[in-house]
Amino acid sequence: MDLQSDKNQETIILGRVSGHYGVKGWVKIFSYTKPIEGILSYSECYIEGLNTLKSGRILEGRKQGKLIIVKLSGVNDRDTAEDYIGLNLLLPTDCLPKLDDGHYYWRELEGLRVVDIQSKELGVVGKLLETGANDVMVIQGDNQILIPFVMHEVVKEVDLNKGKIIVDWEWVD
Repeated sequence: MDLQSDKNQETIILGRVSGHYGVKGWVKIFSYTKPIEGILSYSECYIEGLNTLKSGRILEGRKQGKLIIVKLSGVNDRDTAEDYIGLNLLLPTDCLPKLDDGHYYWRELEGLRVVDIQSKELGVVGKLLETGANDVMVIQGDNQILIPFVMHEVVKEVDLNKGKIIVDWEWVD
């Protein structure tokens, strides 16, 4: 895939190059994936600012503590690796695995309108939070509302095509 020919290619950030490792061009990656070693399964990723998916592609890697150590294509010495520090590792969103029905990427939910079962507008999903027990939607509107993202109990329907989430949630102004 040539990224220059597709300027509208939507991407997500998988991680960031945080330093070099050794003298043979390996770099440390701070991974945003869960689990952190999940970043190693995305061979389609590339380094921001490079023009093709082959540039900066992960050739091999491993987990080391809280970081991932990787060998990137085209990076064969410490000096070249130095140029990559601070750059993000990107993945075209069309390379993300398809999820089963009822499962969503957070990026798909952010920006959707939220209405209750009586069709009252509550606001828009500003972001999601991970709390341990369940994810929580932060709804931005007249007030900020926190609504647990619990399918079938609280979240009754997610319609990505209509850009709407229906929730069984009572909010008193």
